[in-house]
Amino acid sequence: MNDSDKKFGNIGSLFMFSGLNFLLVLAISLLYFTHSKHYFGELISLIIADISNFFMLSLVPFAISLVFVKTPGLLRKYISIAAYSLFTIFILYDACIYKVLKMHFNSLVINLIFTKGGLETLEFSLSLMIMTALMALSVIVIEFIIYSLSMRQPIKFPVYAVICLLCIVVVDKSIYAYADLNNITSITRNDRVLPLYQPLTIKRFAVRHLHMKLEHPVMMSIDKNKSILDYPKETLQCDKTQKKPNIIWIVIDSWRYDMITRGITPNIYNFGKKAQVFKNHYSGGNASRFGVFTLFYGIYGYYWFPMLGERRGPVFLDALADLGYKFRILLSSRVTFPEFDKTCFAKIPAKDIIDENTLPSGTKSGRDREITEAFIRWLDAPEFKQPFFAFLFYDAPHGSYQYPREFERFTGTTGEFNYLFLNKENIIPVFNRYRNSIYYDDHLVGKILNKLNGKGFLKNTIVLITGDHGEAFLERGLTGHNEGYSSEIVSVPLVLYVPGRGPESFTYLTSHLDVAPTILQMIGCRTSPGSYSQGHLLFDKNIERKYVVASSWSDMAIIDSKETIVMPLELYRIPRIIVYDKNYKEMESSHYSKERVGKINTTLKGLALFLK
Repeated sequence: MNDSDKKFGNIGSLFMFSGLNFLLVLAISLLYFTHSKHYFGELISLIIADISNFFMLSLVPFAISLVFVKTPGLLRKYISIAAYSLFTIFILYDACIYKVLKMHFNSLVINLIFTKGGLETLEFSLSLMIMTALMALSVIVIEFIIYSLSMRQPIKFPVYAVICLLCIVVVDKSIYAYADLNNITSITRNDRVLPLYQPLTIKRFAVRHLHMKLEHPVMMSIDKNKSILDYPKETLQCDKTQKKPNIIWIVIDSWRYDMITRGITPNIYNFGKKAQVFKNHYSGGNASRFGVFTLFYGIYGYYWFPMLGERRGPVFLDALADLGYKFRILLSSRVTFPEFDKTCFAKIPAKDIIDENTLPSGTKSGRDREITEAFIRWLDAPEFKQPFFAFLFYDAPHGSYQYPREFERFTGTTGEFNYLFLNKENIIPVFNRYRNSIYYDDHLVGKILNKLNGKGFLKNTIVLITGDHGEAFLERGLTGHNEGYSSEIVSVPLVLYVPGRGPESFTYLTSHLDVAPTILQMIGCRTSPGSYSQGHLLFDKNIERKYVVASSWSDMAIIDSKETIVMPLELYRIPRIIVYDKNYKEMESSHYSKERVGKINTTLKGLALFLK
């Protein structure tokens, strides 16, 4: 033992060992910087975030090693090497996975690695497996070398270095909080680049205590050459000489597939007799943000996060704007939550949007009535010299299921209720309340349909009526939405009226992802849907869709007529893919058949299709 080791002891060796490992991990983390080009300011903030993030993550193996710092030499040595080897291998593998799949090392990847047949979905060749093993072995060898060097040259507690790193953490979190408050997208979009990064947001504090108004415009647009998105893959080509129809989309929150009947939705049901009705239709998500997002973008709800990060609007609305459409957006809920003002309607002027903040009523049912009346007044304009796109979002059937008392068609309802105490014995009164709220919104939609018919708009107006997602009432053990992918939660009605097209019913599988490319083709856009969408054309009977994909916050589902495969996408989720049968009961055997491998593999590729 040399003099320095006698002076500082084992703890001094640990400081040196940890410091060298921190530098090693920072070097590996440079792989995350290669996913796209960056602005200078953005690159600086990302470097600061990188140092901050890996300093905090490095505290985990340091703490494990510190616990054993006074134990006998060999035990201390192997515990420290094992802790830092696992940590470094994790970062190395995560960086490689992120480069290929554009997602971090998560429970889906863990499941694929440790389940028989799972590696096939990642297309692991023998050479790739050997390379992966050599990478891990190399890290372990490097750790032994670093440990040996640390024992020869221990150091005192690096006070100034730690203070400097803590200051970098504070600066990192402050930069992100400021950028989030002011919509500086070139910084906020990077919160998903680094693994396990924890962004600091203080919006609620700023509103409540600093009395800040947060309706700031985006301060910096992302140059397409420096974007992480490859969307669209080619510029849309649309015929500008063709006369364009008006387009109206009506979305009813939580409206599920079996709630389109003569008794519950008489107006929409009768309208469907002269329209095209898709009876096996699925939302692209189990919550509003993902359901509405997939309608407008025609791509997996998984892309909500990078689109939000870059404040990128949908190609669908970009094309309409280029063709001279004017817009009218009416929401009974807030346009800021979910953040549709930063995604779907990022380029729509505020003057063309009416939402909860501009409506006088304090109830969902009242606001549903108000957006109906506002739209009807708008339709009474003397003359429409250009085609229009209108979007109406009804909110009464969401959560509390509101409706005026005179629309209580289904009796035996309940007043206030608590989801925590719902069971098979008390669920029916709540279900009746939900049906009444749907019945009320159908009445409002009927007013719009009557207005369109009375003023002759139906001669040149495409009308779409659907739900953003469904709602469960313990039919299969689930309530509400946001969790799970049973048919009650993700299967929704779709009624599409196209002028000049006869009424027809369709029973083949369709998705919200199909809507945008179908409408764009109708108005003369010739670009292949595959360049901007993951959907198909609704009326193309020659395409046999085998399954649909629905997304949520931290997982996604592959759904077909036989089974539902739910894949978790975040590390904190249980690392297990769960397979449900057609009745949404978990299947005991969820081995990877060739068919399942194909579906999972194709879906995984789809997660990176529109990312660089």
